[in-house]
Amino acid sequence: MTFVSLTTICARRRGMLAAALTVVGVTAALAPRVPAAARSGSSHHGSHASGSGGHGGAPAPGGPVNLLTSADGTLRTAVGVYSDCSGAAPVPVDMAAVDTCVHGRTYFVGHNQGVFTPLMHMGPGSLLTWYDARGVVHRYRILAVRDTPGGAHPLVTTSRRVDAQFQTCALADGSVDRILDAVAA
Repeated sequence: MTFVSLTTICARRRGMLAAALTVVGVTAALAPRVPAAARSGSSHHGSHASGSGGHGGAPAPGGPVNLLTSADGTLRTAVGVYSDCSGAAPVPVDMAAVDTCVHGRTYFVGHNQGVFTPLMHMGPGSLLTWYDARGVVHRYRILAVRDTPGGAHPLVTTSRRVDAQFQTCALADGSVDRILDAVAA
């Protein structure tokens, strides 16, 4: 079961008790649907259909699913789904999540001082690999890194060719977000 912290302020979405209980309930309902091989050390929930950014290859039989890694080995986290377009529900603390409310690219969110802390040292040229819910491999190369006011909208890219974005807090108080724009590698 995924647990969320109501006191964590360094997240893209800040939540209320009802939203947190909803997330926990949805996670509990979906958890049995995730293959046992995908539960490497932490709970997973949800899935994200491929095709909303990035160029994926064929799934590897028996390979990883719902996993995000970095070429330098510092990032290895489960990936769930964030689908509360109101922003009331908090982002999971024990995994990254694909925000399905952002369209035109795959948008990953996660906590700094958590699963996305490794993003803080990554820059242009860094490589990330996402194994989606079907095991399809999506390889990304970081194109740009920028800091924006926390919760800034609209979420813009540095280039029209951005396939994915990765977002975390640059400062613990949530006042500044770090955004990494990536293209298919």
